Amino acid sequence: MGSMYIMDRQLPERANLSFFFSNPIEGDEYFVVRMPFFENPKIQETKRARYKKHSLLARSSNLYTYLGADSKKLSVSFSITLPHILEEYPNVIKDSFMTPPPGFAEDEKKRFVSPTHKDEQVGIPADRYRHYHFTNNEFLDGQALSLLSRTWVTDAEADYIKGVYGITNYEAKQQNSVNAKAIEFAKNLNLFGVQPLESLETPTIPMTNEKAANKLEESRWKRLDLIDIIIYWLNIIRSSVINHSKNPLHGPPIIRLNHGLLYQDVPCICNDYSVEWDERAGYDLDTLLPRKLNIRLNLEEIRTGNFKNFNPNEIIERDNLAGWESVISEGQSLDPGYNIYMKDKDWW
Repeated sequence: MGSMYIMDRQLPERANLSFFFSNPIEGDEYFVVRMPFFENPKIQETKRARYKKHSLLARSSNLYTYLGADSKKLSVSFSITLPHILEEYPNVIKDSFMTPPPGFAEDEKKRFVSPTHKDEQVGIPADRYRHYHFTNNEFLDGQALSLLSRTWVTDAEADYIKGVYGITNYEAKQQNSVNAKAIEFAKNLNLFGVQPLESLETPTIPMTNEKAANKLEESRWKRLDLIDIIIYWLNIIRSSVINHSKNPLHGPPIIRLNHGLLYQDVPCICNDYSVEWDERAGYDLDTLLPRKLNIRLNLEEIRTGNFKNFNPNEIIERDNLAGWESVISEGQSLDPGYNIYMKDKDWW
């Protein structure tokens, strides 16, 4: 039975992937990008022991020598759904998920930021030129031009559409003339025994004033900003299997998996990834971005630390190997644990 008292479980803050990119300028610093889970991830875990089997003469059972174990394998599948994030987490901003440490080279930081430009002719802000580039193209100009001919479009909305899509007053006037003839023809289709189109001039959601137009503009930019973040995260996933092009000694990032108490900052490398989308969710019309991306990462745990004793929640030592004595004798988890030093960071 449902309840009206529902608490936000804060999933993005408690379940995420943190990508640690090494700094080619200062080797002891990292560039960290946190990718939250906005929906429940599906995690499959496997680990395999290695044994040497001995078959002795006239013995009805084998003997085994323990040779160690392979790294824990984790298959992490999750979805990024544009409408869901837009509705539930509309205030997501990129800066809250990417934090360079002190001393990280500025030119390296810029490699993680989308290129920005400015179009002097239309006055598009530099940080939104990318959106303008996607939406102002020949495939959508006709759609915008057709929208101008609707009688329910206010003057403020019409000016906004003209500015975004670069439509001149002459083009708008020509389109109005063509559309008026089309509507007149549609209204008279009943002369030929065809049901007339009565809703051509009726808006679904009327915009009757400048305040509504401004709200529409704000909503549109918020959606496009979120799309930019999704593309950024997708490129972070793509970069999880490649090294630094100018300094190949710096390999792919270390990925730390966090999901409540079950996975506490587990360090991993990414063997491979896959990206697909759900056709049933459709696409964003402006950018053709699939509205629901399904992502899978195949990870392997990597435990190095300083090759000494395992000590959870302590920097470096928490990444040492943990044996069964950590569970039996000390009652600890085998995971590194949420390091206090990391919790003090703004991005944590």
